[in-house]
Amino acid sequence: MNKQEYLDQRNSLMAEAETLVNETKVEEAEAKMSEIESLDAKWEEITKSQANLEALKDHKEIVNIEEKSIELKGETKVEVIKNLEQMDQVEVAGTKEYRNAFLKKLQGKELSQQENALVVTTAVIPTQTMDKIIEKMEYVSPILAKINLSFIPSLLSIPMEDATADAAWVAMGTAATDSSDSTQAITLAAYKLIKTIEIGVDASVMAVDSFETYLVQKLAKKMAKAFENAVINGTGSGQPTGILKSGLITNTGTFTKAAMAFADILAIIADLPDHEYRDGACLIMPSKLFYSDVLTALRNEGIGMDIQAAVNKNVLGQDVILCDRVPADTVIFGNLENYVMNVSQGVEISSDKSAGFRAGSTVYRALALADGKVANIDAFNVYTRALS
Repeated sequence: MNKQEYLDQRNSLMAEAETLVNETKVEEAEAKMSEIESLDAKWEEITKSQANLEALKDHKEIVNIEEKSIELKGETKVEVIKNLEQMDQVEVAGTKEYRNAFLKKLQGKELSQQENALVVTTAVIPTQTMDKIIEKMEYVSPILAKINLSFIPSLLSIPMEDATADAAWVAMGTAATDSSDSTQAITLAAYKLIKTIEIGVDASVMAVDSFETYLVQKLAKKMAKAFENAVINGTGSGQPTGILKSGLITNTGTFTKAAMAFADILAIIADLPDHEYRDGACLIMPSKLFYSDVLTALRNEGIGMDIQAAVNKNVLGQDVILCDRVPADTVIFGNLENYVMNVSQGVEISSDKSAGFRAGSTVYRALALADGKVANIDAFNVYTRALS
């Protein structure tokens, strides 16, 4: 039996089972589900046998599960682990063997005694998988790539400058006057973010690498959008505090009601105080506002800036981030490095077959604990369309 034959048989059985369930023929439906489970088990054995045969053909060396690779100063060294319990969790999470065991467990595959020992020793997400999740989240949401994002496993208090005075010239022989510099603490808590997805049984027969890629794409995309929305619109109650929380950003203004003018764009950029914040600042707005108002305003200047802006997502040297989590007719201009977010518990992935039992599917859950806040309100301004 090849994969296509397996899938055809399984789809046929699933259709029959679904019909029986709809007809409330419970016993026959359960019998049909047992056939599906037997077919799945048979296919898994076939794939294992094929893999073993390929290994024999290639004369592949059997790798001891008690070996791990550690990356140190750019070099890879191999050491034999004599006692898994003595290993640091971070080291375990970075091994290829742990990653394979962790993902196989999520797929519902049978683990060897050594693999079971690995996943019992620590339950943290594999380092490589976590790196892929972060990379995917930052790709999906450019905002996350620009904010001050950390992964410190505890509640966090960050000292930030509050009121500062510039340096002052002092006459020779004259004592300096103490300035009124002060600091404030940004305290980040740990709010729970959960996303679940349901995946058909086909995931259980995927190769580990393919399953990891599939899972990362499915979960990271949804998590990224949730984090991004929190940065923009978070209420601060049971979730991070967003830039647009009512009354937070005091530097606000309006642009022309009928259609944004080039002068409005200049005003928005100029209104951010000091080059300290303008350097590296971004214009964040909904796609519709950018393609309708902003590009039209640039085109009306008659120097082709609209084409350059559309291609490069850059207006007058300032990067543009299109984010439809930003409300219509709203532009945020600011330096996102002044938004701090800490993920106190990295994305944890677990699986449960009971929720999707009748459909023969598995529910995967991603959970993270995080909080975020604006560290410096002076680094942002918010402009909205004028009412009249």
